[in-house]
Amino acid sequence: MTSIRTLALETLRSLWRDKRLWFFGFFVAAGAGGGGLQLDLPGHGVPVQGMSALLVGALVGGGALGVLALGLHVVSEGALIRSVFEGRAGARPAMRDGWRAGFSSAWRVLGVKALVVLVSALAIGVGAAPVALGAMKVLPMWLGLAVGMPLLIVAVPVVLSLYLVHEVALRMVVLEGRGVLGAMRGGREFLRGRLSYLLSLMVVDGVAQAASGLIALPLVLPAFALGFALYAAFGVVPAVIAVAVLMVPVATVLVGARGTFRSTLWTLGFLEERPTLG
Repeated sequence: MTSIRTLALETLRSLWRDKRLWFFGFFVAAGAGGGGLQLDLPGHGVPVQGMSALLVGALVGGGALGVLALGLHVVSEGALIRSVFEGRAGARPAMRDGWRAGFSSAWRVLGVKALVVLVSALAIGVGAAPVALGAMKVLPMWLGLAVGMPLLIVAVPVVLSLYLVHEVALRMVVLEGRGVLGAMRGGREFLRGRLSYLLSLMVVDGVAQAASGLIALPLVLPAFALGFALYAAFGVVPAVIAVAVLMVPVATVLVGARGTFRSTLWTLGFLEERPTLG
């Protein structure tokens, strides 16, 4: 079996070799996090009906953007997995082929993600419920902690195992054409005997996350220093504009590279244990 260090180096080479995939990687990384929409409404001079219309419009617009972001995330996940698979075999697939692969597996990719989120939330919720009931004085606090803490301790390995199974299941959906439940069962079987291997991949992924933050620091600090200087001299608006102009391109590139590295690492790690797919 290829060492984790060799896999990490192969991932870096793949990342640098085909930077087109950073486009998909951006939506993979960006869609994996959360986002918020803040609406500041003036307190005076706006009728209640006008405020309601603004609020409804903001909610509808935010919901539409959320659906679009989720769709791009799901499609890009499949597109990137397929593109890395074909790139490992020496091909350089066109972007349209990646889009096609992403669209063809989108519903099953979404199903895997939704199932894992649902079960993880259920596992954590079962443990947190007694503690919450204790905090609300429905139960004695000591009883809520006595019941809830062991359940939460059990929930941690459950959620961790689900995360590892989900990473494998996504590759089975895209590369082996499995359905959602079949991929989850396959991911669970894949986990047996490979727990330390998959945990090692997760550690490398975490190190890469920390490294991307360190790489960003030399780029972020001068931008914020300039923003502070502009704020002191001209006010908040010029400062915000300057920081945004400097940071948006940098953030876009870093997020794209980060998402591509993560997906590539897990795909190559999966393929290493599935030689018949190559």
